This record gives sequence, structure tokens and C-alpha cells, in this order.
Amino acid sequence: MKKLAFLLLAGVPTMVSAQGLFDIAPNDEAIEDVRLNFTTGVRLGYDSNTSPSSSVVEEQDSTYVSAYIGASSVSISTRNTLEFYANYSANYYDESPVGGDDLTNNFSGGVNYVYRFNERVRFSSRTHLGYELEPDYNYGLANTRAIEEYFFYSSDNSFGYKFSDRIGAYFGLAVSGVLYGDDVSRSDVGTITPYTQFRYQYSPRTVLTAGYRASFGSRDTDRDSTSHIVTVGAEQRISATAVAVIRAGVQFYDVDGGESSTSPFFEAAYRASLSESTSFRAFAKYEISDYDTAFGAQSYDVNNNYRMGIAVTHRLRENVTLNSGLNVIFSDYEQSSDGLSDEDSLQYNLFIGMNYKLSPDLYLDATVNHTIANSDVTAGGVLVRDYDRTRASVGVSYSF
Repeated sequence: MKKLAFLLLAGVPTMVSAQGLFDIAPNDEAIEDVRLNFTTGVRLGYDSNTSPSSSVVEEQDSTYVSAYIGASSVSISTRNTLEFYANYSANYYDESPVGGDDLTNNFSGGVNYVYRFNERVRFSSRTHLGYELEPDYNYGLANTRAIEEYFFYSSDNSFGYKFSDRIGAYFGLAVSGVLYGDDVSRSDVGTITPYTQFRYQYSPRTVLTAGYRASFGSRDTDRDSTSHIVTVGAEQRISATAVAVIRAGVQFYDVDGGESSTSPFFEAAYRASLSESTSFRAFAKYEISDYDTAFGAQSYDVNNNYRMGIAVTHRLRENVTLNSGLNVIFSDYEQSSDGLSDEDSLQYNLFIGMNYKLSPDLYLDATVNHTIANSDVTAGGVLVRDYDRTRASVGVSYSF
């Protein structure tokens, strides 16, 4: 029974609060019911560069105020596990960003669901939606602040089946995409990805994997793509509180009207509770990406994209928690359909924050977020994505 439970746990996407790149590692955190919980608060902040997009735009700083509310819950029964989460914030800037509005809206939310037909078969669904101005670097859809809010979506649905005590598989379909407003042209992308993965439980702690996925991308640039990825990998339960995943293989990439490409493919994730007070997460991924290939009226067929992220949470005292992290994004752009030379960009995003618990339901928080972007990519002869930016904020929140 223990082998069966572990194989299905590792074989099917499990319950998480989001579908970011951290979460290719199995995550069994949702083990008990959590009643519907609300959090509301207000935050005051400072932004050193409200329009970090083009070298011709003079840096403009501004103070801002943000009001937000969020809700989440987890419900677990013998056959079903259902998780829900939603967050909304309204942000008002004292000085309007260049080309943007002084008031912006941000929403993110999702539903995760698992249905266990029996000990051998289960269905898993994870759906996440977002309508935001700032990029969430852990998703891999957007790299920089847009002029106006953009909508992104991701839904991953799969059936897992256990053939024997050691052999299992899952078969799924994932869809994802990003939709920008009228002020951002030629950047909308949607992908449909059927996939399968076969799994062999080599030992009680180790699962070996072999997978295949096909991805069909639709771009506003009329340069639709087809991708085939073949991988082998392993998932290692290092301890009761640590798990690592690695997958490596080859990607065959083709663009309508363009050239075919072959590239290595790699993704890895690690999650661990280093102690009772410290947790650590990390991911790394390299692929040819359908996203982030257009710069105004110009575009590239290929974005060789590498992403890395780490996040650390440490409970300093019973009522004080620190969190910090780093994201690195490198893009190598090739095969421009508009006659552009090959270019690249490198972006770092570092954050640190503190949460202070005043009472069981009342919290103070402070965060600092610093971004450094270096790029030789141009759009219309103008250098883009070459900037520094610092955001700092303090806030108070209440949970009920």
C-alpha cells in the first residue's frame, strides 16, 4: 500500500497553491481541511522606476498605495481533494507610469482538484488565472512590466493509472497562454500540450520517468510553432521533508515559415524543510519558449530561454518570519522574421521581506524587491529591457 500511495503521489500533479515553475516537484502539503479563510490589508510603497521598458523613457519614480483581499480553502474527503484560492488588489500610483494609468487592478486565483476513483486510478486538475500588470517570475509567461494589465491562464488536467506495484503512467492535456491589451501588439500566445509520462518505482524513495509532450503554439505574429519534447528523469524522496525532481532530454522545434531547431531540454526542482523553522525551494528550466518573442512590430522565431529561482522562508521567532528569493531569466533570441540580428537579455530579480505577527489575526509586513535587466535587444531602433528598478513597501493585514 505504501508503494502504491507514493507512486500515485509522485505520478500525478498534486495539490499546490499555484502552478509555477517551483511546482514540478511533488507536493503533498494539502493533507488536512482548511476552512475558508480571508485576508485583507493595505500597503504603502515606493517604486523607483514605474515604466521599466524602453531606454527612451526617462525613469520616473512614484509612491503608491495598494489595498487587497484574498481567500483560500482546502477540502479533503476519502475520494476528493479540492483547493481554492483568489487574491485581488487595487494599486494607485501618485505619479502615473508613462503610457499607463495611475490605477491598476491585479487578480490571481485558481482551483486544484483531485478525484480518486480507486487505488489505481485518479484524476487531477490544476487551473490558475491571473490578470496583472507586474510579471510573476515563477510562471515563465511574462518577463517585464506591461503598459497595461495582461491576462494569463494555465490549466493542467491528467489521469494517472497504476499498472502494477512498480509501473504507472499518466496521460494529460495542458493549455496555457497570455493575452495583452490593445497597447501591446503581436505578443499574445496560446499553447495546447498533450503529454504522457511512464514511471517505474526503482526503490521506495526513487521513481524513474520517461515522458513525451507535444506543444502547439499560436502567436499573434502568425509564426505558429510545433514542439516535440522527449525526456528521461528521476524523482528522489531525499527525506520525509525533501524531494528533488530532474528531467532532461531533447526538444524538436519548428515554426511556420521558419527554420527547424533542435535543442537540449532540462527542468529540475527541489523542495525541502531544512528545519522546523526554515524551508527552501528551487527550480531551473531550459527550453525553446513560445513566449516573449515579439518586440513591438519586430519578432523572433526562437527564444532559447533559461529560468532559475530560489525561495527561502525562515521563522526567526514565533511571531517573526523572513522570506527571500532570487529569480534569473536569460533569453537568447534567434531567427528573426524581420531581419534582426540575434540578441540576448539577462534579468535578475531579488526580493526580501519580513512578516511580524501582532496577534493571532493581525500582521505587519515589509518587502524590498530589486530588478536589474541587461539587454541588447532593440525595437524600432530603441534599446529595450535595460534598466534598474527598486520597489519597497510596508503594510498591515488582517485574517479572518
